[in-house]
Amino acid sequence: MAPLLQMANVHKVFPGRSAVTAVKNLNISVQQGEFVAILGPSGCGKTTMLRLAAGLEFPTQGQVIFGGQPVQGPRRSRPLMFQEPRLFPWLTVEQNVAAAGPKEMARRVLGSMGLTEFAGSYPHELSGGMARRVALARALVGQPDILLLDEPLSNLDLPVRRGLQAELLRMWRQGLTCLLVTHELEEALVLASRILVLSPRPAKILWDGQIPLPYPRDRRSDAYLRTKQDIQKAMEGWSES
Repeated sequence: MAPLLQMANVHKVFPGRSAVTAVKNLNISVQQGEFVAILGPSGCGKTTMLRLAAGLEFPTQGQVIFGGQPVQGPRRSRPLMFQEPRLFPWLTVEQNVAAAGPKEMARRVLGSMGLTEFAGSYPHELSGGMARRVALARALVGQPDILLLDEPLSNLDLPVRRGLQAELLRMWRQGLTCLLVTHELEEALVLASRILVLSPRPAKILWDGQIPLPYPRDRRSDAYLRTKQDIQKAMEGWSES
């Protein structure tokens, strides 16, 4: 089966006085229905990869292919959710979500995520966790084929973070393909069906494996701890590369 998303021999160089090679000879594929987490040290090119997948950046060489077609720009079918919510401060919650799709669909998504009572609120009236939920709702209202996630749960209190993790898993089980960038191993292990570990920039793949653990993940099980140890060993390459 052809992958839903593919990066084939992708190079990305940011020009300037000192040109920066963000990714080099990168080959990654994501099958429909996967929940793939990408682990990598800060500055290794993780965010650049998501921006390439979203069509916000273009490769210097190689191809980014989605649904069998080269990515030529942003589409609602592959929204990117950033670390910060990036809501329009002058719009209500419902208006923010409806900006990305039909109003009726926005109301339906708000309802499914338990946000209906906040529909008339403005971003400055929301907690950090609630603002992330609204940003997630906005990404979903376009009925995407894949959700691109750039550390969207960072800097949240643990209960809020776990609640949003549960929400992501619920949507994934309903058929949404997810590509998550994170530097948190525990988060990757809780969520992902497959994990990739990248080296420091320019990124290369140090480890790529399916996670054969049932959901919800038991952090105390022997299988979980063995898998965690295997990935931690691969992450030692962050200092060796």
